[in-house]
Amino acid sequence: TPTRISGSSVIFNSPINTTSNIIATGTITSTGNITSNSGTGSFAGGVVLTAPNGNQFRFTINNSGHLSLTGSAV
Repeated sequence: TPTRISGSSVIFNSPINTTSNIIATGTITSTGNITSNSGTGSFAGGVVLTAPNGNQFRFTINNSGHLSLTGSAV
């Protein structure tokens, strides 16, 4: 399936390669891997990971660099 727009979403069915920043003001979701060969990612609201049973958990970091996980599903 080619790249398409569905409602307010743009759906890419192939890798997205960039040598610059990708800036999103909404949610980025993936059914595959999100990887970086160089550089860093910035997620001000934390990173949400989905467990095999579908529960989602949010990881955040504080100003001292300590990683935390919400105690309940997102």
